[in-house]
Amino acid sequence: NEGSDAGTYSYIWSYYYKIAYYCNMIIDGLPENTVAPESVKSQVMSEARAIRAIAMMNLVQLYGNPPLADHVMDGSELNTPASESWAFIESELKAVAENLPTKSGLNGQETIGGRLTKEAAYAYLGKAQLWQAKYSEAATTLYSKVIATGKYTLNPNFATLNSSAVDFSD
Repeated sequence: NEGSDAGTYSYIWSYYYKIAYYCNMIIDGLPENTVAPESVKSQVMSEARAIRAIAMMNLVQLYGNPPLADHVMDGSELNTPASESWAFIESELKAVAENLPTKSGLNGQETIGGRLTKEAAYAYLGKAQLWQAKYSEAATTLYSKVIATGKYTLNPNFATLNSSAVDFSD
């Protein structure tokens, strides 16, 4: 007998694995693309790897030891120890962060659009380190790679955080 929230957990599970699946399809297929310039392929590959790592981070946070989606899965995968998934997540975010674009300054997001930035990847890396109680590493990552850049500030109006009013904001 399922609880009333079982559908929600099933949806979340499917949602993040679907994201990982699409990212893995990009990662597997992009090297064969002969049309896109290498610079575009590099950025798209980095974005796919970062987004896949973020999806896996959400799965590990919610479910503990879900199967690691580091490839296109066929359904035969077993649960992965959380420590292995965390190592994968950290490794991916560190590996791709420098290939992602960065804002020119506080109001620079609009010029690069809704793209994932280098600092966003480092912020997620810091979050992963916090979840693993690596507090010193997280503090170093978050300060040196995000806060010290001076390209981001906190939104003073909490009520607008999840609205279009803050699209491309600081």
